[in-house]
Amino acid sequence: MNEYQYQYYGYRLTSEVAFPMLPAGNGCGDADIRLRLGPVPDHLEPSVWSSPFLDIGENGEAIAKAGDRLRFRIAGGSEIVLDTDTSQSSMEVETHFTSLVAGVVLHQRHALPLHASAVSIDGSAVAFAGPSGIGKSTFASAFALHGYPLIADDVCRIQFTPGGCPSVAPGPSRLRLWPDMVKALGQDPETLMTARSHHPKRVLTEVDKETNSRPLRALIRLSLDVQAKAPRLERLKGPQSVMPIDELVYRARLGRTMGRQVEIFKQLTELGAAIRVYRLTRPEGPPDLPRLVDLVRQAINEG
Repeated sequence: MNEYQYQYYGYRLTSEVAFPMLPAGNGCGDADIRLRLGPVPDHLEPSVWSSPFLDIGENGEAIAKAGDRLRFRIAGGSEIVLDTDTSQSSMEVETHFTSLVAGVVLHQRHALPLHASAVSIDGSAVAFAGPSGIGKSTFASAFALHGYPLIADDVCRIQFTPGGCPSVAPGPSRLRLWPDMVKALGQDPETLMTARSHHPKRVLTEVDKETNSRPLRALIRLSLDVQAKAPRLERLKGPQSVMPIDELVYRARLGRTMGRQVEIFKQLTELGAAIRVYRLTRPEGPPDLPRLVDLVRQAINEG
């Protein structure tokens, strides 16, 4: 059985399955996470929480499920067993491995996973955060297509140095976009592959990628305002910079189920004290991407 080496949100991953969109590993040191093929049951017994997509056991072990024949068993944030069949495309497996499974792994490892996409600007990370559908990947795409390397899409693992400085670890080298956002970026969605079967999101891969962690310089929280006539960018400070938690943390409910409420709050408080946080509010409808990109670049440069 072949073994592949990757970077997986800043961790060293050894896998029996190929994941072409993950940054290659350097082969140095022992693996932090190992993925192997094997049987996985439909459910965990006993479980403290269960849904059609996820079972959480009493010890924090989890089973992530997608369809009839794609299951991951994740233990301790370090051991993953994949049960699948040949009917599943590699993109299907990778999409779930870098989303739901990543959320489980990061919470099991007590990391801070932001629900955000990030790019590198002048050697530092700028992250765009917010709930699903708000435009995180679209903003990252707009910058990436202007030559700013992509660091991570949708899930950003935040690392803290001993001195409390946060950085963003690299994720998969692709962006998942709704077809209308692909068009807003001047691309043809019909020329891009789908993220997974029977799902409209498209995968954009032709962008520059950053394969090293970058210090986080600013966090841009995205929001919509039906009454807004023009976009606006405002600095956030104190509790408002990191609240509500569910808009910032990837799979926040999963973290709470694992008893991480206090830990996550402390991590967010540390993050908010270390960087600049902004709220970027735009009107509903197709985004004026050039104007929004200019707003963000101006704020970053002035800061």
